[in-house]
Amino acid sequence: MSKYNMDDVFQYIGSIGKTWVVNFHLNEHDRELYRRVFFYFFRDEEFNKINPKYDLNKGLLIMGNVGVGKSLMLMVFRKLVMEYLQNQVFTIEKTIDITGNFSLEGYSIIQQHSDLCFFNKNGRMADRVPKSKCYDDLGSEEQFTSFYGTKINVMEKILLKRYDFFITHKMKTFITTNLSPTQLESRYGERVMSRLREMMNPIYYPGEDRRK
Repeated sequence: MSKYNMDDVFQYIGSIGKTWVVNFHLNEHDRELYRRVFFYFFRDEEFNKINPKYDLNKGLLIMGNVGVGKSLMLMVFRKLVMEYLQNQVFTIEKTIDITGNFSLEGYSIIQQHSDLCFFNKNGRMADRVPKSKCYDDLGSEEQFTSFYGTKINVMEKILLKRYDFFITHKMKTFITTNLSPTQLESRYGERVMSRLREMMNPIYYPGEDRRK
């Protein structure tokens, strides 16, 4: 049993959500998903009990239809983490913005999300702490982006490199996407999908578009 009073947690989450959506409300299904992600960030052992394959040392792959609330959920938890869990702070970036920046700046963008994605506290390579990042709306970006005539799948390259740092430095990655696992594999390749399964806890957010 969790040590947290979830009624109090949901009340506070509701107040955070209303900073973006005035009529923010969690139904029963929402609460179950928010509870799961809360346990994850607060490293509660209840998270591992939800699914025997879940691992607190992995990232999150949040899938679901357009407009169900995936991005908003990570925005809420980012604010919660910033207030209470400074050691787990993460940034959120739209994949469409990343590929747009690549078309202007080139391969340095990939480095910013992999080799250079570290806090360097003491100036020593051995003491580098990896930065966690959330890639919002994976699959919304152009599949191939050009830089001086060379076309590459930018997010494929970033995810593969972040996987390497997940193995060596426990670098965490969070993803929201409207794509199914089959669609992700078709777009980014079997190699990427295999690594996503290894480095992330999958969470499916059911429901229909709430923006209609």
